[in-house]
This record gives sequence, C-alpha cells and structure tokens, in this order.
Amino acid sequence: MKIKNTRFLLLLFALLALSLGGCREAPEAHVHDLVVTEAVEATCTTSGHSEEQRCLSCGQVVVQAKRQPALGHALSADWIIDRHATEDTAGEMSRHCTVCGERLTVTAIPRLVPPSEGLAFALTEEGDAFVCTGLLPGERVTELHIPSSHLGLPVVAVETRAFMDNTAIKSVIIPESIREVRKAAFSGCSALSSIQLPDTVKYIADNAFYNTACYNNASLWQNGALYLGNHLISVRPSTVKGRYVVRDGTKTVSGQAFFQCTELTDIQLPSSVVSIGNSSFYGCRSLRILNLPETLEIIGNGALAYCSALVEFNLPAGVREIKSNPFPGCNALQRITATEGNPIYHSEGNCLIETAEGRLVAGCVTSKIPGDGSVRTLGTACFYQCGSLVSLTLPEGIEEVGISAFHECINLREISLPSTLNVIKEQAFRGCAALTEVTLPVGLEVLEDGVFCYCENLVTVHLPEGLRDIGADAFAFCHDLRSLELPSTLKTFGVDALQQCLLLETETYGNCRYLGDWVIGAVNTEVESVTLKPTTVGIYSGAFAGCHNLTSIELPESVRYIGDQAFLRCWKLTELRIPEGVTHIPRQAFAYCTWLKTLYLPSTVESIAVGALLDCTSLSAIDYAGTTQSWVRIQVEANWDKNTGNYTLISH
Repeated sequence: MKIKNTRFLLLLFALLALSLGGCREAPEAHVHDLVVTEAVEATCTTSGHSEEQRCLSCGQVVVQAKRQPALGHALSADWIIDRHATEDTAGEMSRHCTVCGERLTVTAIPRLVPPSEGLAFALTEEGDAFVCTGLLPGERVTELHIPSSHLGLPVVAVETRAFMDNTAIKSVIIPESIREVRKAAFSGCSALSSIQLPDTVKYIADNAFYNTACYNNASLWQNGALYLGNHLISVRPSTVKGRYVVRDGTKTVSGQAFFQCTELTDIQLPSSVVSIGNSSFYGCRSLRILNLPETLEIIGNGALAYCSALVEFNLPAGVREIKSNPFPGCNALQRITATEGNPIYHSEGNCLIETAEGRLVAGCVTSKIPGDGSVRTLGTACFYQCGSLVSLTLPEGIEEVGISAFHECINLREISLPSTLNVIKEQAFRGCAALTEVTLPVGLEVLEDGVFCYCENLVTVHLPEGLRDIGADAFAFCHDLRSLELPSTLKTFGVDALQQCLLLETETYGNCRYLGDWVIGAVNTEVESVTLKPTTVGIYSGAFAGCHNLTSIELPESVRYIGDQAFLRCWKLTELRIPEGVTHIPRQAFAYCTWLKTLYLPSTVESIAVGALLDCTSLSAIDYAGTTQSWVRIQVEANWDKNTGNYTLISH
C-alpha cells in the first residue's frame, strides 16, 4: 500500500495552530493535513477499493474508500485443446478466464477409437453438417463409436430414436463434434453400460438414455440423481423436496430430468449449465423460484410446462435458442422479462419476442402484444393451454398465428384478429371451448388443418372474401356450429373439415346438401342419382364418399375445385366427366370406384395426386381433352393410377 503525505501552506498554518492552541480549541481554523490511500483495482479473485483521504493530525476521514468486490472469472466460450488424444492415450482440454487468463476448467478427451462401420447419416437442412440417424439395415455393432465427421463435414447430432431398442450395443463414444442428442436416441438399449458423453454436448432431449443399462444401474444414481459425465440425466421425484442444488460443473439438464418433481420449490443451477431440455421441469407444480444462469444458451420445448406456481420468468442474456414456448400450462405466470442485452430475444408487455423474426415466442395471461410492428408472427404454442386467458387483441401487423398458438385455452371467449393476418396455422384454436363466435378478417387466405376443431361451443364463424383454403378437420367436432357462409374465393375445402357439425344450417338441392355454391354431401349414402346446382363451384372433400349406389353424376361447367376423396368408393359409377377449368385431381378422388370405365379429363388439368385412381380396376379409357404433348407435362404423383385396369389414353 502506498501513502503520500501532502501538507498545505505548512508554515502559515503552523503559526496559526500555535496561536489558537491546537485543533480542539479552534476546530474552525483547522486545515486538514491529508494522507491519501491509493485505490486498488479489484481482480477476478480479490476485492479492491477506491481512494481514501484522512487527516494525519485529527484522524478525520475526508473521503471514505468504497469497497469493490472481486469481479469473478469470465469463463471463455471455447475450449482450448492442451493435449490431443491419440489411439493410445487420452487428451486434455481446458477453458480459461478471458480477463486474467487463469486455467479454470479441465476435462479429458477420450482416446481415439476407430469410428464404427455401417452407420447412416442425413444432411442437415443447412447442408453444412450431418446427423447420425442410426445403423444401416442389417448392421450390428456392440462397441459404437460415432465419427466426428462424414464426407468432410462435421457430425453434429444423434437423431431422434437413432439407436432406440438396440439390444446389441454395449458401449458408445460420442465425439466432441456432437452438439445435440435428440429424443430417445439410445432409449431401450438394454445392454448399453458404458457411455462417453463429452462436455461439448450442448443439448440432450428427453429419454435419450432411458432404460439403458446405465440408466438401470442403481450404483450410478447418487442422491437420487443420475449423471453421465457432467450431464444431469434424471432425478427421482421422491428425493426432491423444497430447494434442490444441481452440482457444480453440470453442463446440461436433460429433457424430463425433473419430470413431475411436484415438491420442488426452488432450483439452483450452477453457472456451468448451457441448456435445459424439453419438459425438463414438466409438472413441477410447486416450483416458485427459478434463477437461470447467464451461461444458459438453449431452452427446450415446454421446459417449464405445467409449473403452476411459477409467477415470474426472466430470460438470461446468454440464451440463443428457445425451441418453443417454455411454459405452457403455467396459469399463474404474470410477468415475463428478458435481460437487457440479449441479442436474440427481448420482452415487452409480458411477451417474449424473437427480435429479428418478429416472432412472439411465449405469452401469459397479462400479455399485451405490442402494436409497434415488432411482432409479426405468433409462434408455435405461444399461449398453449393458457387456461386463465379470457380475451386478447392481436394488433395490426401480425401476419400469422402459429401452430397450436391458443391450443386448449379453455376460457378464451374473445379474440380480436387484425386485417394484416393472412394465415392461421394448424390446431391454432383447437379446444378453445369458450369461443362462441369468431370473425375472421378480410385478407386472411389460409385456415390450416384443425384450426377450430373441438371448439364445442362455437356457433358462428364469419369467413371473409379472399379466403382461399380451409384445411382438413378445420371445424371438426364443433357440435354447436350453425352458421358458416363460404366465400366465393374458396379453392380447397379439406377432408372432414365439417365432421360432426350436425347442427350446421345447409341448403338442400337435388338430393345434395350445400353451403353456398359448394356441395358438401348427398342427403344420404344410399342415393342413386343427384343433380347439382348449375352454379356449383366446388365439391367438398369426401362429399360423395361411400355412395355405393350412385350410378351417374353430371358436373356443371361452373365446377372448378374437387376435394380429396370426393368420390371415394362410388362403386357403381361407370363414367365421369370433369369440366374445363379444373386444374387439380386430388388425393384418392376416385379411389375404389371399381366400375368406373371412362374418365374424361379437361385440358386444364395440371396435376394429379397420389391414389387418384387407386383400384379403379375396370378403367378402360382416360379421355384427355388436351394434346399428348400437354399430357406429359402434367405433374403426377407416384401411384396415382395404382392397380387400375389396362386403360387407353385418348388425347386430342
């Protein structure tokens, strides 16, 4: 410690001090003789302090030093290989402090073992790496070593169920290149007793090692927890009560690790954890306190699903990937925040938002979706089973409602949709039992499969002009649905879209039931003949399926759209003419029409789907109104005419 002695106007004040008789008698005239203690910078491991000043004569502290706590190490993101592994010896790698350079974490690199033969691989979507998908047919391996590269590209993941129920594998070496072990990858490998799992693995999904010899080895479970290397695989619920501390050095918390630990109230994760897997804390209904470390990078699907006591969630700045809504069914959740500085995600209005994509990842009962254009898409399952949600307004600028976005929000009574919306993805409002009326905005083009299925109290749906596609099961099991007016712009009407909508108000014409200009079915399956409205635009999927006695039907020239399985199993139908303007013959449109001899196709046909003429065993002629050259340009799917009669193609 250095001290410097500074005296101000020494001679003058010495004379003044003599005349006044010292500090006590005349403090008002005393001038401090200052001694300065210099500041000391804090380091990673030692504390520091700011400058302090005090009077040498009277002892008074003029400037108080402020203590600065030790900074703590900043662990490097990347590992440094200190000693490479060979076939004979293990290697070693470490991570250092980016501030002081101290070597902090050291781990072994398993010795090099020749990669196993007979493995199968699949290229990632990005095309820059491979995923190991398992063994090739007929291959058998007891000691499995997954290579770190294949065809010059890294192997980065073990695919879902890649080696599931393989009873021959006894050991596995997973290389440092692997970042992800996916769902049930080694589940049921009952002989698998040795697993080398490096620290470089960043994510382990649920049941990846379930029911392996390791998993079933009681001696490997310590204090009710199973670790493989530095990865927490599973915890027995009976051993978890109150606060639980995950051991230092843990890298990942696997999917379903704390599954149904119903008495867990507080989880302490060390700063080494980089991921929590899908459904890691599923059903931890007493969990109230959750402090996620800044080192966390990945959060799996439904990681906190049904943590019904959780009130607040804060996303650390280090998180780079959230696979989907982390907390479905968390009905007590009131506050969602993201630490400032996260480059991928931010929060506003108790919404968790992927910034660049404008995707709302997750919301809660108190969410107010910002209307400043920062949200353009509602992500997959973003309000999944939010049972306390009653009403919500989606602001202008939102273009898409994602898959299962409001799935089983059973108390949702009112949803306001913006004019910018153009697609509602599959199952988006499935099981929203409190919905009674929905108005879909002008501009909406697509309703995917099952969008409103099982909305059992839904009475009225207002469909806009401009709507082009209604998917399969879109309104299935909406038992109270009465009013549905189809727009003139509708092109596809999916299979079973109206299944069990028994109260739906329809029009009857010529032994057919109609919604607008779409025929949705015969009055019963025993009809022998039907007459269609001259303004008929479309034939609903499965409209005449199973009408075994139907011998003939004339499609008016106004028909433009034919649904999947429209004439499925119309056994006695012998001839059918498809009018000009129809461009697509859909899946199994005439499948099992075993008496059908002649099918007239228009020159406008551009595509024919799989199974369109499946088992039309009597087919003798396809009369195509176009030329031979245009016929070969039609896009046909495999097996479109499987098991037909030996028909002749007639072109013009």
